[in-house]
Amino acid sequence: LQYCAFSAIDGYTYIVDQRSLVKDSLVYGPDSLHQYPTPRLVAKLNTGSSIATPLFIGNRILFCGYSGLKIYEINTNEICSELSSFKGFFESTPFVREGKIYVASRNGFLYCLGKK
Repeated sequence: LQYCAFSAIDGYTYIVDQRSLVKDSLVYGPDSLHQYPTPRLVAKLNTGSSIATPLFIGNRILFCGYSGLKIYEINTNEICSELSSFKGFFESTPFVREGKIYVASRNGFLYCLGKK
């Protein structure tokens, strides 16, 4: 997998290609002291504000945030298409176990997506 995704409080999720760097472009790291090469931006998706980390499952990406849960698919041409969405209020990062997706909601419930 060559992609990396991160959601932000600005309402967007950014998908970058970690193997392709932007020439002559450096950004500061978390310590604000050291600079690192900038990966190429593949997509900027309006997924809503979030502090959760998106989850890649093959060529699909699951986003959880304050406006709900969204599933996108990224094709070989790097085009992202929304496949499904569910309303809710999520702060947690989803996880996969035995072919099922789990995500906790602010309402106190743990939801399972997948076949019974």
